Amino acid sequence: MQVSLDHAVLRNTGPGKQPLQLSVTAVTETPAGTFLLGSGDGTLALLNPVSEPSPTNPKQLKKLAVTASIRLEGGVTSIIIDPGSGKALPLGRNPAGGGVTYTAYVGTDRCNIYRVNYDPINNKFSSEVVQTAHSQKINGLAFPVQYGEVFVTCSAGSIRVWHLAGCRELLRINLPNLECKCVTFAPDGKTIISGWSDGKIRGFGPQSGKLLYIINDAHHKAVTAIAVTSDSSRLISGGEEGMVRIWRLGKQYQSMEASMKDHKGPVNSIIVKQSTDDECVSASSDGSCIIWDMRAGRRRQSLFANTFFLSVVYHPDESQLVTAGTDRKITYWDAYDGQAIRVIEGSDNAQLNTLAVDSDGEVLLSGGSDKLVKLWG
Repeated sequence: MQVSLDHAVLRNTGPGKQPLQLSVTAVTETPAGTFLLGSGDGTLALLNPVSEPSPTNPKQLKKLAVTASIRLEGGVTSIIIDPGSGKALPLGRNPAGGGVTYTAYVGTDRCNIYRVNYDPINNKFSSEVVQTAHSQKINGLAFPVQYGEVFVTCSAGSIRVWHLAGCRELLRINLPNLECKCVTFAPDGKTIISGWSDGKIRGFGPQSGKLLYIINDAHHKAVTAIAVTSDSSRLISGGEEGMVRIWRLGKQYQSMEASMKDHKGPVNSIIVKQSTDDECVSASSDGSCIIWDMRAGRRRQSLFANTFFLSVVYHPDESQLVTAGTDRKITYWDAYDGQAIRVIEGSDNAQLNTLAVDSDGEVLLSGGSDKLVKLWG
């Protein structure tokens, strides 16, 4: 709304024919005296405050007009003009928009920050993402085997590959209206393997983001955990319905080798014994961890506790397993007979969600719902 301060009356409104959708959420003045408007649907619009008489009724003014616009991802939450970016163009080259080029930084509710440049010669905006993050909880994170330069994360609707040193996004894979529950790199580095809320397993190229394959109906419900053997030839998946399945990964096909149904709750974590590739362990919300014989497709041993197991890892010498869950305890187990060896109070008041151990077995990391990452020696 344009208000006359001298007379305290409404003078004009805009935009006229095509109002911004989901309300105007942010506004700022540009160096040219025009206004940048941001809306809830992600539109960034340039509004000219100069009013012209209506051709049909000279006593009325035309509605304030939008002269340029661009669509961003997510509703606009904030706009700021770079104070050092305003630059007037030479006379004779000043079209609509005030003849001033400038840069604005725009934040959206999808956790994106854009650098938006205005070109008054062509009366157009151009944008680039300068910082981004997942807008919802991160369900999984993984590094390639023996490579720490990049890592992958997954959340609702997307998988993202990040450069660690530069803290920047290298690749984004979008699947709207789905949630990626788990993600990992194949040990050979050729595939990003992911489990989704629609019960499918999808493999993507780590550089291009191209879809390489889909395993349809991998589980009746969401795919909640995945692990890959050291030679990248077999994939083990766990589902929300409690099933653990082994898949053979070929260049042109993906076939199921075994399906095991001993868990009565969601499978939250799976780890493979890398030295032999013949054994894996699944951790479930039913209070059990099961050690599986991958060749025979049956159970070897079980671990039980009064908890929802959320994470399990092998100690590097593979003689012990380490688990964590809702009981806030870190427990070491004998991998042969399934007996608890050592119990550590991992948190005072919050469940433990994830574990990681270094290659020497000297250091253990835990992450919990208390938002703390703890280092154990």
